Amino acid sequence: MSRTKPSNNVSNPAVATFEWSAMDGNFTAWDSVNKEKIVLTDKIRFAVLDQLSNLSGWVKELGSCRSHETHNISAAPLQVFAWKDGKSRLIKEGAYKDIKDEMKAMGVKYHKVVYALLLGEVNGIPDGSIVKLDLGGAAMSEWIEVGVKDDWAVEVGEPEEVQINKMIKYMKPSFKQIDLSESEERLADGADAELQEFFSARKTPSAVVETQEEEPEVDVDEEIPF
Repeated sequence: MSRTKPSNNVSNPAVATFEWSAMDGNFTAWDSVNKEKIVLTDKIRFAVLDQLSNLSGWVKELGSCRSHETHNISAAPLQVFAWKDGKSRLIKEGAYKDIKDEMKAMGVKYHKVVYALLLGEVNGIPDGSIVKLDLGGAAMSEWIEVGVKDDWAVEVGEPEEVQINKMIKYMKPSFKQIDLSESEERLADGADAELQEFFSARKTPSAVVETQEEEPEVDVDEEIPF
């Protein structure tokens, strides 16, 4: 599901990827324009454009591991690739239900991938930019718990500390629904039209816009805090 119907463009419009640090209690971003990682200290407000899923993680022996993004993770076989030393290779292929346990044991887990339109500049990333939130662990758990929809606008609030026991604690983000002005609604619709052109143009399963009516079975408690 998304804000608008798809139409045709192959360049990913997202200029930065946001990830949650459960140990530090903040979002960081990989700025794809300036090729650097930054800690986000500014207030984060955004309009949700579309939500996808993938498998993602880091494995010491293999490097960064990731599957393609898809609107329905159970609809077609996934291909999981590992990237290390500038090279990539396929490490697993199969239906989500068949490979999820093996991948999870390796540290490659289910993630929510959220495309959004920034409502205000964030640490030099301009207002009106399309960004991607790669949500795993505590951030994904909170996102699912709040039940954020594709037509929401969201403000990231103060993080909350969660104490598992005397030895283990982590930070989770907070997500609050906010209102959009009419002009922001128009900007969000225009941004989503651009995003859907990108999805339509890709020759991969993630280019197929499908309705995922329910989250797949994910034990989010086991995913926390990493």
